[in-house]
Amino acid sequence: MGTSSMYSGPKDNKLLPDDYLEADNGEEKKKMPDDDKKIDPDAWKKAKNAMSKYINAKNGNRQNVIRKYASANGGSSKMAKNSTSGIKGVSGLGGLLNRISSVGFENTLREYKIDYRNKSVNSIFSEFINILSPNANTKEEVAGRDALIETLTELYEMIEKTGEDITYFDKLDDSKFNFIMNKYIENYIFAKFLNDLEYRAEKYARSIDSVIQKEKNIKDFINYSVNNATKDINFKSFNYSDLDAIEKIYRDCYKIWEDE
Repeated sequence: MGTSSMYSGPKDNKLLPDDYLEADNGEEKKKMPDDDKKIDPDAWKKAKNAMSKYINAKNGNRQNVIRKYASANGGSSKMAKNSTSGIKGVSGLGGLLNRISSVGFENTLREYKIDYRNKSVNSIFSEFINILSPNANTKEEVAGRDALIETLTELYEMIEKTGEDITYFDKLDDSKFNFIMNKYIENYIFAKFLNDLEYRAEKYARSIDSVIQKEKNIKDFINYSVNNATKDINFKSFNYSDLDAIEKIYRDCYKIWEDE
């Protein structure tokens, strides 16, 4: 996913709210998703087998994969609660965008001591990644960091295509806010889904076109579930310090997976 080679090296999490940092003091290390999987290894085996059959079969059953994955995770509430990096990613990225919206792009960079002179948007985004997601030591952290990389990569490609450069951030309206935040949530859920199922597209390279289409079907479903869960949310005025509210977004997304 994405162009991860343009991001490297950890930095201080200065963009994150205080309660965000307090929530991270060792909690994620103590409670990793893999620990939950040990509760019902047979359920995870069924989920992985369903994914393998879906990718290999001519007309694979996407619904079966989604339902078995949700079941193996213990349902929507547990899935949301365990989405620690995804919750923190929304809090951190949303907080950063709010700051840019309040004081401007260049002022935000100066405020957080990011040297932006003669640097491309690509390089500046690299700084954002390392500030918002400095660690990737667990599968959960990897999913959160992958989602940030993918989201900012897609945003960079869009900005480059339109020729807006940093002028894109001159006016972060409701539409831009919702687009970026929805894209992050989608990318996180997809990254977590692939990591949890230990899925690698290279295993099915002989039918790469079919694999791409099957992945697109999964992504389309994730896009639908996220858009449905956030349809009444204005991310520009959202309280990114309210981690319970962010968890609810994920819970609403995953509730659709249970009913698939």
